[in-house]
Amino acid sequence: MALAFAISRALLLFWYDPQPTDIRIYFGWVVQAAGGRTAFVDFPVEYPPLAWWVMQVPGTIDRLAYYFRFRALMAGADVVSFALLAWIVSRRRPAFLTLFAWTYIGATLILAHELYDRLDMGVLLCASAALAAWLAAPQVPPSVRRLAPGASWWLAGAYAAAGAGTAYKLFPAVIAPFFAVSELLTRTRFRPVVLRAALFAGVAAAPAALSYWHIGAPAFSFLDYHGARGLEIGSTWASVMWVLSLAGRPASVVIRFGSWELAGEAEAVVSRVASLSMVLLPLLLAAWAFTLRGRFDRERAYAQALLALTGVVVVSKVFSPQFLLWAIPVIGLAAVEAAATRRRFLAAGVWLLVSAALTLLVYEGGGSVELRAMSTWVMAALLARNVMYVSLWVYLVVLFARRDLAGPAGDPVESPRP
Repeated sequence: MALAFAISRALLLFWYDPQPTDIRIYFGWVVQAAGGRTAFVDFPVEYPPLAWWVMQVPGTIDRLAYYFRFRALMAGADVVSFALLAWIVSRRRPAFLTLFAWTYIGATLILAHELYDRLDMGVLLCASAALAAWLAAPQVPPSVRRLAPGASWWLAGAYAAAGAGTAYKLFPAVIAPFFAVSELLTRTRFRPVVLRAALFAGVAAAPAALSYWHIGAPAFSFLDYHGARGLEIGSTWASVMWVLSLAGRPASVVIRFGSWELAGEAEAVVSRVASLSMVLLPLLLAAWAFTLRGRFDRERAYAQALLALTGVVVVSKVFSPQFLLWAIPVIGLAAVEAAATRRRFLAAGVWLLVSAALTLLVYEGGGSVELRAMSTWVMAALLARNVMYVSLWVYLVVLFARRDLAGPAGDPVESPRP
């Protein structure tokens, strides 16, 4: 498994030469900045300031050199993420490690054209670092109302990593609240939890605050960009709109904000529902956590964070293909927690690989991008991909809910057969 991972990463970095995707945009921005223009002020950047700083790390305006250095940077994030995820699975369910690793390797190979040309391996790195640090903190028996020696440093690292992910690409923001809820429900000391939450907020806000100090309000222009976006064709909401179009509510594909979006009669209503869902989903998961009270320990908070991070993809107005680069490993961790047997996890892994293959079919299929985006089969394939992802997420939610309802002494999940 480790050898297969190492060989595949070497091939992807040194021999695989995909058609450049978002890396072309990053390079164009870097060239403009090198010419004396100011990012966010003289040209728009759709990502937070920390992501913009990462784009500048290659330190060159030679196109080929920039491409290789940026891809090498993302490859480093890939390697560290894989190591952290493997450590988590080996700690939680060692028997599942090989299947999880092959799922990770398979998904990244299927989406190889996205893997190192986008920023998303950085999202996975921050999320996996936060989750690994959270689990690495030494624990004491539940009856002991204090932290084990040295645990506070690991927990602080978990909050800081979640904050870095938030500053980098927003999605990991949903992790830290479940860490804090768990600590508040299982510990008596309030002040250390507040300090760790402040650390998360400080790390998350620092890059934007520093940019604001230099360039002013344009440092937050990326929020306006994402607030104004419509329903990207890969989102579950675009799939809902497409199904409605089959029932007589006309919809069409349009180019907006540098991507393909679905517009039509139902767009305004569906967009409002999507925005409301982005708020409601974390709140509902948090309410679920509070109902568990003292049972919402560190391990249960870890599982709830997995559901939250993978759930925001379901309700987001954007479900770009590169999101699967971090969503598949994270939902794979949730499947590791919930699956009763290796066979059931294998089924979940195959389910995820098929969803990745459908994504590849849509975005790398034959014909021009325009023709693919306008065709019925593309929307049907995206609908199938989204149904697969959403159904797996809902199934995992049901499994965790059954386990929680069974109480601390019960376990509704069947034991592995001999």
